[in-house]
Amino acid sequence: MAAKEKLEQIQKQLQEIIGKAPEIGKFAEYVHAAESPKALDTKTKELISLGIAVAVRCEPCIVWHAGPL
Repeated sequence: MAAKEKLEQIQKQLQEIIGKAPEIGKFAEYVHAAESPKALDTKTKELISLGIAVAVRCEPCIVWHAGPL
């Protein structure tokens, strides 16, 4: 499966989870706010997140953070 298709699948699954557990939506809002540019730009934060994802071997996380900004 191509990376773009995998990312779309992960995003769809996340939306389904949020539909079943709205509190996860609040966490997603928190992540979105945390990734907004402040002291560090968004790209730098994404690279940090990607490094963490690789370190913990979280394949969906790697796909998510390696995707387009």
